Amino acid sequence: CTLLQSKTSDHIFLQKGRFTLGVLKPGEKKSTTFAFRVDAPIKEPALNLEFLIADAKRSASLIKQINLPSDGNVPFAKEKKRFQPPQITFSAEPPRSTNADKISLTGTIRDDGTLMNYLVFVSNKKIAYFPTPTSPSETPFTLSVPLEPGSNIITIAAQDNDEMLAKKVAIIYRASGTPKHKFAREQH
Repeated sequence: CTLLQSKTSDHIFLQKGRFTLGVLKPGEKKSTTFAFRVDAPIKEPALNLEFLIADAKRSASLIKQINLPSDGNVPFAKEKKRFQPPQITFSAEPPRSTNADKISLTGTIRDDGTLMNYLVFVSNKKIAYFPTPTSPSETPFTLSVPLEPGSNIITIAAQDNDEMLAKKVAIIYRASGTPKHKFAREQH
């Protein structure tokens, strides 16, 4: 699913702002054209749009802010830009289940430009933030991730200097220990 929305003006109307691209094979590229009209002069120096692409089956998404220049009379200069989000890969696929209370994840984050930072979450709890002050186009990572008993959703999110965001998700079940949340069946 792809979506484009305006962040600048109430006078921008998307005529075609949502698409379903279907299945993409590894390395395959697809393109589409978003259509919008501007019903009043833009007073800001740029038209600020937010682009979202999501893959529900893989729980992955990326968001990109796109600024198209405007001189107030011409709504925007026609630009064709290609944005590539960071690519997050594991050195080895994490196990689906374990008895351990933590797991080590190793891999690499690559970008066609420069990386700004990456974060690590377990379920909805942020456990680490790593800025990349030298802004490399590639950075290796080795993470020791604590696991709670039960299901653990581990998300690594990386952002580049174009503000493209990519996520990699691993779901690991920890079989040992007592889960924090017990669900009891109500007796009637």
